[in-house]
Amino acid sequence: MNESALGAGLAALGFWLFMAAVVVVGVWATVRKRAIQKELVQRMLESGQKLDQEMLDRIFPPRAAARSAGIILVFFGFSVAAMGLAADIHYPTVTLGVLALFSGAIVWIKAER
Repeated sequence: MNESALGAGLAALGFWLFMAAVVVVGVWATVRKRAIQKELVQRMLESGQKLDQEMLDRIFPPRAAARSAGIILVFFGFSVAAMGLAADIHYPTVTLGVLALFSGAIVWIKAER
């Protein structure tokens, strides 16, 4: 078997395994965080505390999903650009990676404000 084909195949496999891990961990973390937030609200209601809109905004931050999406895009862009350099497919892959990296950075920064 050609060694360069084997290396490219292993690089592709590693990339897709990394992407699968990022998606699974991101979904699991989001679901777990949401369950904890709901449990907190339930306990507050059971204890008789009043919940106003300010308290709900602190418990359920409205921009958490955008921040997570920005972080994921930054890591995705970095990994695509790095793989493009490693696999010697410079222009299209590195361009896509840099575009994703900067898009993620913009989303991440805007979500912080």
